Amino acid sequence: MIGFITNNVNVLLLAFLVFLLAGGFIYFNYQDSRYVQLYDQKQEIQTQLTATQQNLTANQQRLQEIFNELQSKLQDSVKFETLYNNISGQRNQLQSDLASLQNNYNSEVQRRKAAETARDTYSKELQAAQTNITVSTALISAKDALISQLQSQVATCAMP
Repeated sequence: MIGFITNNVNVLLLAFLVFLLAGGFIYFNYQDSRYVQLYDQKQEIQTQLTATQQNLTANQQRLQEIFNELQSKLQDSVKFETLYNNISGQRNQLQSDLASLQNNYNSEVQRRKAAETARDTYSKELQAAQTNITVSTALISAKDALISQLQSQVATCAMP
């Protein structure tokens, strides 16, 4: 019986060893196929991550370009605002100068009108004076003629 037990133990050990080898083979094949699946998934995810990284890099570059454009537009806006303020100041100065020139022009027009009025007044007074001179000259001539007549009458009266 000991020989039978020893024989059975050897068969049992051999069966256990075959079972362990078969189980290990199945387990390692399962793990190997699982590893291959996980590695393929990892490669696929890594490819997707690379594509996503490239998209993010492209988007980041586009955002940087947009940021640079906005910075440029902001600087242009500041320049335009400064230019607008300068032009507005110059416009206000020109309007002030125009108002001053308009006042000077109006003053000059009034002065000329006053000078014209004075000239017209002096012209009328001169005409009146010339008329007076003409009348006075005519009166003097008439008086001279009268004096001559009187002198000739006196001379004729005195001569007897």
